[in-house]
Amino acid sequence: MTKSCKEREAAGLFIESLISPEAQLANAEIANEIPSRRSVLSDPWFKSPEAGDIKFALDYISSSPHVFKYPKRTDYLQTRIALAAQQMMTGRPIREALEQVADEWEAARKG
Repeated sequence: MTKSCKEREAAGLFIESLISPEAQLANAEIANEIPSRRSVLSDPWFKSPEAGDIKFALDYISSSPHVFKYPKRTDYLQTRIALAAQQMMTGRPIREALEQVADEWEAARKG
């Protein structure tokens, strides 16, 4: 939720609903996504054949832990790519818009 959010309570409730155990279970069943809440894994559905891919992924993750390092400045890059996409929709050549994003990204990385 951004600082300019006009309906903070509604946005907070929306976020809570997305991470609720019920929504996490639904995401697992429908989209085959690993739930973000460990408690959801106690649901009987995770013992079913339909949950085989998730079980395989979880077994792999637990047996081969990897440290995840968040890349720096992805927020900036995502914003620039979104702006470039808007420019492309108005007719700006794709290569030109993306080259500008690349140039600005390199400049931002160098400080």
